[in-house]
Amino acid sequence: MKSGIAGWALCLVLFAAAGALAADTANKGKTNSAPKSDKAPSTAPGVDQAALAKQLAASSRARKDALGLAMAARLVQEVGSKKADWPKKVEKGPKPTSDEDATAKNSASDTPEQLTAEAKQLAVGDQKLLAAIDTITTSAQARGAVAGPTLDQDVLCYRCGVAYTITFEAGQPALIRVLGDGRSDLDLFVYDQGGHLIAKDDDYTDDCRVGWIPAWTGPFRVVVKNNGRANAYTMMTN
Repeated sequence: MKSGIAGWALCLVLFAAAGALAADTANKGKTNSAPKSDKAPSTAPGVDQAALAKQLAASSRARKDALGLAMAARLVQEVGSKKADWPKKVEKGPKPTSDEDATAKNSASDTPEQLTAEAKQLAVGDQKLLAAIDTITTSAQARGAVAGPTLDQDVLCYRCGVAYTITFEAGQPALIRVLGDGRSDLDLFVYDQGGHLIAKDDDYTDDCRVGWIPAWTGPFRVVVKNNGRANAYTMMTN
């Protein structure tokens, strides 16, 4: 009986492998992106809220704004993002010209707890402000998280690059956003498994956004390039 079950299991594995090979053969040489007539996504609620939280945290920290940090904590709490487990490979750049470029403060890893603690530290001695911070952050916890994006947060060193391998599903809008800390220009490129360039954002900012609709389910190579000083960035997908 056990040998019979094992035989069926082997048949299923071989059948799945044959199907995957047939799909790869059928798509060989093609570009994994739906026709341009299909509207590519430009926004996604969870991704946009996560990006807003990061921008608000950075500006509030610079202004020493306790309420702003509390609101950023609330946004992070509500968005309910999850940490990515995408395979990635970092491509080192040249040696930085100064210690300042060698490291960057990784504000990309802001958590609700960290942001709330920073807000309360700024509000020490002001009971009304501390109460307002508690109201803002506690109401977010009571509301609960919505379905948020998948994200990776890291520091990209001086003139380095990083390549991710991410699988996207056929016919489903795919959106990627990269948001840096403002220290340098970041560029974003997406390639399918055949090496075809699917989408890019290579302007002169570190806020990058691309969207497309895959023609079939498969892996994509997502490359982020840093054109300057070390940059604490967050990459998000819907």
